[in-house]
Amino acid sequence: MDVVVGEDDLLQRERLARMIKLLRPEWTQVAHLSTADGVLAAVADFNPDVLVLDIHLGGEDPRWIRRLPRDAVIIFITGDASLAIDAFDLAAVDYLMKPLLHSRLEKAFERAEIRMRELARDENSHAVSFDTVVAARGVELVMFHVSDLCYLQSDNKYTRLVSSAQEGLVRTTISEFERRLDPRFFKRIHRGTLINLRQVQRVWRDDAGRLRVQLPCTGEDLQVSRTFESVFRVF
Repeated sequence: MDVVVGEDDLLQRERLARMIKLLRPEWTQVAHLSTADGVLAAVADFNPDVLVLDIHLGGEDPRWIRRLPRDAVIIFITGDASLAIDAFDLAAVDYLMKPLLHSRLEKAFERAEIRMRELARDENSHAVSFDTVVAARGVELVMFHVSDLCYLQSDNKYTRLVSSAQEGLVRTTISEFERRLDPRFFKRIHRGTLINLRQVQRVWRDDAGRLRVQLPCTGEDLQVSRTFESVFRVF
């Protein structure tokens, strides 16, 4: 795996390089950069597998990250917790706060490897499905296994992911999720809601004749829009 490292503090950049070498000695660190322009040039030159980047490079406005490829496998590092949501414009695999811990960086690398396997599988099979999603919960990042999702719901510019254990936000549209998730299991019950059929315990009509689904994973009953009742033809 080829890695590009972006960090404008020399001592921290050298420490990060040592940590990468220790945790992933098989990875090749093809470039160490201190500026946003340098990172962007290295991405174009090397087409690296993974980017490990400080968002504030040389005092650059953090919006520079929007110039990175949207399909890049990126781990962001920063001392500013307020930038977590900005990182999701690019579906970053992880977002680490300084000072870095070996255990936390190891978890980020594991997430990056999962993302790379998904990309490789999709490229080989021409499929677009995936197994995990990293979402924002406040200033934290949380990982969802797709099979554990109860439902997904549009939330302004984001999609809210809900499982029995946690919730999180991703800046990906509900339509994009519908395109990528396995259509055998994920169905719309409303223009802005996708449910995981594997999590449905019961489907019934209430006293007003409206179709509803019961999701024990969250303890909720969700109403099915008439437009999407055909998902449950038997009813």
